[in-house]
Amino acid sequence: MESNEIQQILKTIPHMPGVYQYFNSSGEIIYVGKAKDLRKRVASYFSKKSENQKTRNLVKNIDHIKFIVVDTERDALLLENSLIKNHRPRYNVSLKDDKSYPYIVIKNEPFPRVFLTHKVVLDGSEHFGPFTNVGRAKKLLELIRDIVPLRRNSTDLFLRITKKGNIKVSPEYYTDDRRGKDAQILTEDDYEKGLQQVRDILNGKMIPLIVLLRKKMKGYVGNLQFEKAEELLQELKFLREYKTISIVVNMKMADLDVFNIIVKDSTAFFNYLKVRKGAIVRTRTIPLKMALDSLREELLVSLIVRIQKEIKNVAYELVVPFPIDYPDPKFTITVPKKGDKKKLLDLSTKNLIYYSEQANKVTETTDK
Repeated sequence: MESNEIQQILKTIPHMPGVYQYFNSSGEIIYVGKAKDLRKRVASYFSKKSENQKTRNLVKNIDHIKFIVVDTERDALLLENSLIKNHRPRYNVSLKDDKSYPYIVIKNEPFPRVFLTHKVVLDGSEHFGPFTNVGRAKKLLELIRDIVPLRRNSTDLFLRITKKGNIKVSPEYYTDDRRGKDAQILTEDDYEKGLQQVRDILNGKMIPLIVLLRKKMKGYVGNLQFEKAEELLQELKFLREYKTISIVVNMKMADLDVFNIIVKDSTAFFNYLKVRKGAIVRTRTIPLKMALDSLREELLVSLIVRIQKEIKNVAYELVVPFPIDYPDPKFTITVPKKGDKKKLLDLSTKNLIYYSEQANKVTETTDK
C-alpha cells in the first residue's frame, strides 16, 4: 500500500474498540488483531519501521484493511480469538496470537459439578463465558462455591433411596460441608435449587445475591466483625463489575446467519455475520450502487442468495432487519425485537453505519 493511500484509510477508521483484518492482494486474511482504539492501533503499524522482521514482512504484504467495530474491549478480544481460530491467518500463527479462553461449565450429570474448563464439550452441559480474565473467572467460581454447596468429587455419587422413595445424598460426599451438622441430607431438588442460583449468577442476575450479601455485611458490622464485613464488601464490588454475556461469543446461540442492509443516497450497504457454535466466525460488508427502481427488500433477498452460494455450512435460521419473502421454505426468517439476536443485528447496523461513513470519507478525499 502506498503511503498516501494508508493515510486516507487511517482517517476513516474510528477511535473505537474492535478488530482489524489485514488482507493480501489475493483477498486472503493474513492477520487479525484487536484494539481498544482501532485507529491508533492500525496507525502504529505504519508510523515507523518495526525492528521485528516478521512484522515488517506482514506490513509489506498488506493490500487492504477491514475493521469490525464492537461495544467493548472484551468483545474485541473474543472476536479476535474466534476469527483467528477459524481463518488461521499466517502471521497470527507465526506470531503465536492463538488463545483459548476458559468457560464455567455446569456438567451434564447427576448432581452436576461446576468447574472451569478450556475445552467445550457439546454433551448437553451448560457453558458460561468465555472469560477473557482467568483470574476473575476463578474468583467468581470461588464465590459461587462459598454460597452454594456443590459437588467437587468426580467419582460417581453413591445415592441412597429412602423408605419414601426420595433420592438423597449426604452433602459431606460432594461439598466441604460448610453448612454444619444440621444438614445431614440434601435432596436432588435442593441441589437443583442451588444450581439455579448458580445459573442466575452466571447470567448476570445479581440483585437477589447482592441483597443477601448486604444483609450479611450489616450483620457483621453490627457485631463489630469488620474484617468479615470488608471481605463481603470486596465480593459485592466484584459482583457489580461482573459481566459474562458477550455479543460476539455466546454458547447459547444456535447456528445462524445475520443479514443486514442500509441505504444511503444511491448506494446500498450490505452486511453479513456468520455465527457458528455461538461465535461470529466471519463478517463481510458489500457496497452496491442501486438502480432507480430497486427495492431494499428485493435487494436484500438477492444478496442473501448470493452469499449462501459461497457458504460451505449453511445455517437454516436467517436474522434480518425486516420481514422478507424468502424463496426457500427450509429457512426460518427471524426479525428480532429484543434479546441476543437483536444485539447481533444492532452490531451489524453499527458496522454498516461506520462502513458507509468510511466510504463517504474516501469519496470526499478522492474528489478533492
